[in-house]
Amino acid sequence: MQRHCLTAVIALTALAPSAACNDHPIKETEAQSTVVDECTLVVNPSREVDILFVIDNSGSMGEEQALLAANFERFIGVLEEPGVDADYRIAITTTDTGNLYCPQSDPENGAFVLESCVDRLDEFTSGDDDKSAEACLELCPTSFSGFGTTPTALVDGGERIARPWIERLGGQPNLPEEMDTVQAFQCFGPQGIAGCGFESPLEAMYNALLRTKEAGDPAYGFLRKDALLSIVFITDENDCSASPDGAAIFDPNGDHVFWSDPDAKAPTSAACWNAGVACDDSGCWSEDYAADGTATESDAAVLHPLKRYVDLLLGQIGKDPSQILVSVIAGVPEGYPAEPIVYQASADSEFQRLYGVGAGCTSATGGTATPPVRLKEFADAFAGEEVNLFSICADDYRPALESIAERMKQRFIPACYDGCVADNDLDVDGVQADCAVTETVKGEARSISPCDETADGGWSMPAGLDICYRVVSGDGIHEQCKEKLVNTEFKIERAPGVLPRSGGLIEAECVLSSNPELECPGYEVEQDCRENEEA
Repeated sequence: MQRHCLTAVIALTALAPSAACNDHPIKETEAQSTVVDECTLVVNPSREVDILFVIDNSGSMGEEQALLAANFERFIGVLEEPGVDADYRIAITTTDTGNLYCPQSDPENGAFVLESCVDRLDEFTSGDDDKSAEACLELCPTSFSGFGTTPTALVDGGERIARPWIERLGGQPNLPEEMDTVQAFQCFGPQGIAGCGFESPLEAMYNALLRTKEAGDPAYGFLRKDALLSIVFITDENDCSASPDGAAIFDPNGDHVFWSDPDAKAPTSAACWNAGVACDDSGCWSEDYAADGTATESDAAVLHPLKRYVDLLLGQIGKDPSQILVSVIAGVPEGYPAEPIVYQASADSEFQRLYGVGAGCTSATGGTATPPVRLKEFADAFAGEEVNLFSICADDYRPALESIAERMKQRFIPACYDGCVADNDLDVDGVQADCAVTETVKGEARSISPCDETADGGWSMPAGLDICYRVVSGDGIHEQCKEKLVNTEFKIERAPGVLPRSGGLIEAECVLSSNPELECPGYEVEQDCRENEEA
């Protein structure tokens, strides 16, 4: 948080005791001069998150897509909680990036998909399996046919067009009046079961994020500079992001180096496991192999090395690790990590023959999911000590989705004022602060007024204005502010549909308490803006 200080001298006059306004005596003091600091601090609160869902659309994913859509309300509920009010964007793509052995699929290759599932019911059939009712029609009414997003601008004053993502900025969603965000995801989220069975979630993510940087692509502008980036993978298979050199490993006329059965007429997804995973008695880990089956550390690996995807986020996309959240709903046991992944022999002889280990989890209906070795290692590169893997075999995704959203919520940076702000009226609840707030855009500054208070303790936008500020105190301040032992938090409010101004800097200058021991018990004055006074 940027800060600088200036000093004001305020004369304090003696107070005479008055039983009429106080039941306890007031100590008389002599008139004196006390130095009170006013600190100018940046108070742009960060509540922005850009969320990319990478959803497996292969033939085994109908039930899982239905669960995702049915449980999505809790995910949105966290982001829209009072006091959170996240400015979020949600984009969706599939795990299908094409494959030599999937000529029938129409791969998205990372393109954002935003079309009501009722308009693409043919994608919910695979062979004799029809999941159109379960994964789409039971949650998305046919009346939502043809629905899309309403036009929005990427920046204040920019061109307004319909975007291929769901967003909610300043409390205003880019959706038709008939549809809320949960309903939108229940219609736009399910991706069908007609996609390629050699799932490539990492390469799909790679292509999707690069599209956001390409002017002319519908995804352009999705990523915001200061927003959190949250990537959520949903798949029941291990990653199979094949490199150009790896296409041949699926060729029926090739050498079948990674096939579990070299005499088979067609490859199975176990070829992806064998081409990217190594195991011994201690467990399994990702491994890079050349086309002849030998281990390699070069770009000649048949599956793209994980370094490619880590470098994308930290290099080409340019995100700080603290701005990145990666979550995986895949083949781990329910209760993970308390119940760890166990790479051991399986009672399922066919699964054992194909993969050499047992399934990562098995659902109540008997469906199996492979351990997500490559996805797990990629996600762990950004995890810290947080839980970021959840079981796709669960019959309820609400705990997983709530946990994923809570991780975003905890990363939002509250605008805690780094000082003990003076309370100008101790007889009124809350800190009655003396502050001046300004917004500067391209060198031009404007004053921001406080929001109006309502009789029920809420707030409203002052007449004729599109922005205002609130000073929150007491139990209402963010936990991070409480941990700092400061007494105020700033919230910037905007009228519906008003976007933050591009490059805008909002600063607050408040008079600090001359008696922080009383107004902010335990607060260390030396830690606030006064430490820079001499500088």
